[in-house]
Amino acid sequence: MQKSAIIQKFFDRVICHRKFHLLSDIVTDDVVYIAPKAMGIGRLAAQQAFEVSGQAFKPSHVDVQFAAEIGERAAARVCLLGRESNALAGIRNSGRRISLPCVYLFEFRGSRICKIEVYCDLQSLTSQIGHSQVHSVR
Repeated sequence: MQKSAIIQKFFDRVICHRKFHLLSDIVTDDVVYIAPKAMGIGRLAAQQAFEVSGQAFKPSHVDVQFAAEIGERAAARVCLLGRESNALAGIRNSGRRISLPCVYLFEFRGSRICKIEVYCDLQSLTSQIGHSQVHSVR
């Protein structure tokens, strides 16, 4: 299976439809998962991180805007579209529609993903949920 097809399956089935049990078909048992406020090693740790983040924001659509492959690595620029379903960033749930731009970096071992790095535009997220004050770090 092509890397782009595996990435599409990851977004369609796992992220959008929250079928987290399908991770066993897509990732290695020792997958490394790195995301804002979450990091873990192993398929179970990745599954738990996706389940927790899915409780606060449930994407109804994932728009893969760009994907590139270089050797055993791939990158995807995506936009997660959905509604806030629980408190995000300690802010009361508003039920607002959210468009969350992210970049996902994948590393493959054979036909499975062995590393996932997630980078999201958290400033965009906080302004969409009604908390536009962002503190800079010096």
